[in-house]
Amino acid sequence: MHRSGRTPTRGCLTFLLLTVAAVPVVGQPAAPGGTVALPTDRKAQQVLHQCRDWIEAKNWEAAASALHALLDQREDGFAQVEDLVNGQPRSRLVSVKAEVSRVLEALPAEGKQVYLKLHGADATQRLQQARQLEDPDLLADVAARYLHTPSGPEALLLLGNRSLSRDDPVMAALYFERRLRLPGADTIAPLNLYRMALAFYRAGDKPAGDRLWQRLATAVKPDGGLKVGKEFHNLDQLRKLFDRAFADEQPGMPHWPIFRGGPRRTESAAGGIPILNAAWSATMLPNDAAVKAWTENHLNVVARIIQGQRGEPLLPAFFPVVTRGQLFFRGYDGVQAVETKQRGKLSWHSFADGGLHTLQHDPIKKGQLDQWETQYRQNGPHGALFENSLLGVLATDGERLMTVDDLPLMPHPVMIRNFLFAGVANFGGLSDQVNASSLKGYNCDSGKLIWELGGRFDRQSGLDRGHFLGAPLPLGGRYYLLHEKNLELRLVCLEPRDAANAPAPPDVMWMQTLALAKDRFAFDYLRRTNAALLAHSEGILVCPTNAGTVLGFDLLTRSVAWAYAYRAEAPAPVNPPPRPFVGMMPVVPEAEWRVAAPAIHGRKLVFTAPDANALHCIDLRDGSLHWKLNRGPDDLYFAGVFAGKAVIVGKNHCKAIDIEKGVEAWRLDKIGMPSGQGTASGNLYFLPLASGPDQEPEISVIDVVQGKVTARVKSKQKEVPGNLIFAEDVLYSQTLKGVAAYPLVKAKE
Repeated sequence: MHRSGRTPTRGCLTFLLLTVAAVPVVGQPAAPGGTVALPTDRKAQQVLHQCRDWIEAKNWEAAASALHALLDQREDGFAQVEDLVNGQPRSRLVSVKAEVSRVLEALPAEGKQVYLKLHGADATQRLQQARQLEDPDLLADVAARYLHTPSGPEALLLLGNRSLSRDDPVMAALYFERRLRLPGADTIAPLNLYRMALAFYRAGDKPAGDRLWQRLATAVKPDGGLKVGKEFHNLDQLRKLFDRAFADEQPGMPHWPIFRGGPRRTESAAGGIPILNAAWSATMLPNDAAVKAWTENHLNVVARIIQGQRGEPLLPAFFPVVTRGQLFFRGYDGVQAVETKQRGKLSWHSFADGGLHTLQHDPIKKGQLDQWETQYRQNGPHGALFENSLLGVLATDGERLMTVDDLPLMPHPVMIRNFLFAGVANFGGLSDQVNASSLKGYNCDSGKLIWELGGRFDRQSGLDRGHFLGAPLPLGGRYYLLHEKNLELRLVCLEPRDAANAPAPPDVMWMQTLALAKDRFAFDYLRRTNAALLAHSEGILVCPTNAGTVLGFDLLTRSVAWAYAYRAEAPAPVNPPPRPFVGMMPVVPEAEWRVAAPAIHGRKLVFTAPDANALHCIDLRDGSLHWKLNRGPDDLYFAGVFAGKAVIVGKNHCKAIDIEKGVEAWRLDKIGMPSGQGTASGNLYFLPLASGPDQEPEISVIDVVQGKVTARVKSKQKEVPGNLIFAEDVLYSQTLKGVAAYPLVKAKE
């Protein structure tokens, strides 16, 4: 890169700062085979390059002003930067705000003093205002925009203490962990060290808690203890407080609020050996006789094709959630809730706009849906009705149940192709639902619809006329989700505003464009039927696209931390046509993996995607690759990370990958045909099988550490288990047609 030593004129600097946000964002492909492009901010890239010249010329004022102007931008983007690695030039695509933070961190003392002189007073004033108003959003703004002034670290401590006092140790640990990574961490006062350690223990991060305990013990040893509130605790008492805090969080999750249990998406629950004799069951099938017959006929026909003719497993993409004595699940009509302590008594049922009951009772919509169903039944994909995880994955925060309302069957690819050839896409009475979906929030207790975003009456949120890519991730009292509109893939942050007797939609706190899609979501079969599920740890929100790229988003600075392209080539279609002519069979990309979510284990992120041909392990903080392993020919789904092992379930096998080494730790062959996704309790993984080694249905209990089957649980009634979760000392199963509750042996004793 050419560098000049000239100092820029004030007019040049002003021009750069005024136009930095005025230039349109353009897209740069993340990978040759990817179907999304990353938003590249060329003006910000120009400013970053110019700042390097100013820093070399020691023009600190120009550099500090320009860098801070980039932090003040509302949204983040990507920039191409150049540096040296082992003396060799390297070009890389980075987040603008993450690069700004890195440059500010690396400024010499003289440059940092100028930056502080320019922006320190403003940061102090804003921090004082946030304190006076007790406004957490103002505090978060100070922490994001003024992190490299004394006010930024102080705002982090205040946010962490606020979260801890509001019984949110996960968010408290997030703020505290970021404060510990900043300069001056060795001067943190003992009382704050105590609160930090408490937050980490309560958040389940014992190693981080232990490290802070050692620092705290050293700091208070001369005084023999610490005053917390009005009470004085000696070292032994402090240690007991921490041990109790950690123990209280560790017995196992009594509830199961989201897919895979928690924000790391690889939770282990308190469970045990089940008795495969259902205590109660509930149906997913429609109540209306005609709609029920339509649904059962379709399921029976495609089951014979998938299982009987092709010898493939039936793997539903419906997963229940449990909280506060209620189990919620998606049926073919809509959403239902049953009371777990009342033998599955129905609490409430809500019809979905995209449910079969609603669609079948509208003659125009029914006719359109019948055409699509015939195409799917004859030409495939045959599991389209029950393999749609976009509908089957729910989320709850204990007060509200959230679900995406979309069509149960999208327009068949052959119809989309014909419409696109004709130049007009018209889907009759279902056109509105083809081109948009909605996100609905229900009161958990009453089942009342309390808000809807993106629906027919939403004209204010900015989420109308677009598509939600999956159920939200509840985190720290807010919801995070992915939404696509006008080819823009956006991360959205919502904050609930409804009260018990006052329904109200959540506020859209902010939106950040992550990528630009090449193809419309409405017509993308893989993306529209596979939920893009967020994961979180250490302040990094992992954002899958299911289109060749996964991104890491820094919640504190509200900027994209990294982007990792996992696909070099476009996925191969099923039955690729010999020539492109009208009337050919539809080209439908075949999902490489069944529904999964990114799994976080320490600083390692392990993931697959429906369009990925490998299992990838990357660094959570910077997105760098640790290892990847190609998908085996019969691998079906990535089950999660347990005891340091990434578990993969195949058509007739189960294997584990050591995530530290990236090599196969063990493999069990001829284990049987799976019938769903299992769940873990401690080091045991409970795998549902339609037919075990003896051709009978069972749950195979696998010791993940040793790589061996420790038990085979049979059903006298030959019940085939489905997708499994443990909650409230019960094993719950959801199949293609219903949910069932199985008591545990230990609960009976």
